[in-house]
Amino acid sequence: MTLVIVLVYSLCWAPFFSVQLWAAWDPDPPQNGAVFTLLMLLASLNSCTNPWIYSAFSNSVSPELRLLLLCRRRPRRRGSVPAEFSATHSSSS
Repeated sequence: MTLVIVLVYSLCWAPFFSVQLWAAWDPDPPQNGAVFTLLMLLASLNSCTNPWIYSAFSNSVSPELRLLLLCRRRPRRRGSVPAEFSATHSSSS
C-alpha cells in the first residue's frame, strides 16, 4: 500500500512541480492559460485518491462500502426478500 501511495503521490504532483520549474526558468511563462491552471490543480487530486487506495487495501472496510466505492451492485441472494418488505413495523395504539 505504501508503494502505491508514493507512486500516486508522484504522479499527481509531477505536473505541479514541472509547471513550477517551467515558470521559474522561462523568462516569459504563461500564467493564466487553461493548461497551465489545470496542471497546477492536478496536485489536489492526490487527496481524492487516498481514500480509494485505503479502501482497496483495507480489510476493515465494510462490504457494503466496498461495493459502493467500486460502483458495483450487491448480488441478491436467491429467495431473499427486498429490504422494503423485510422491515418490521410496530404500531402504537
